[in-house]
Amino acid sequence: MKKYLRNYIEENFKILTVIFFCIIIGLVVGIIFYNVINPTLKEEIIKSMRQTLELTKQENFTGINVIRNGMVANAVLVMIIYLISLSLIAPYLMSVLSISKGLAIGVYIPTLFQIFGPSKGIVALLLLVVLPNLIYIPAYMYISANSLRFNYGIISKENSRTSLVVKESVKLLIGFSIMFLSIVIEQFTTLGVISLYGSI
Repeated sequence: MKKYLRNYIEENFKILTVIFFCIIIGLVVGIIFYNVINPTLKEEIIKSMRQTLELTKQENFTGINVIRNGMVANAVLVMIIYLISLSLIAPYLMSVLSISKGLAIGVYIPTLFQIFGPSKGIVALLLLVVLPNLIYIPAYMYISANSLRFNYGIISKENSRTSLVVKESVKLLIGFSIMFLSIVIEQFTTLGVISLYGSI
């Protein structure tokens, strides 16, 4: 496994670096965006997150919503990633998508602090952003990099398309399994955040 990861990173270093920096750029832009937007829009974002937390709290959080919703959302995301891989401008579209992912996280972070305050905000940030994304972001990068290699494989026609699709299906299964693990972790961390929200 270590050898596979080392070889994979070496082979895809440039692609992975670009995807990672696009996520970081999006994250920074998201934080800046949150701090310069119209106060009314900011209130709407905060209100939307509060409503989600309140609804989850009132329903006594059965424990399946995060997994179900996460699986559906990520299945759609993976479909978008591979549709992008079929286009002629796949690297540019993937960069835009990665910046968008970072942007969403960037807007999410200050919103948590607005709702939970400074001290509890750090705990909420750790539970909802840091822990799940330690696994989710590498999985996203793995799937994104594979989709771009898939794009190059189709264009170069080095291998038969059937062989290419079979290999890509295996990689996709691995990537999605890792994503699923991050969703399960988010399920447990969300329970902690709901408990934290109840103490505000």
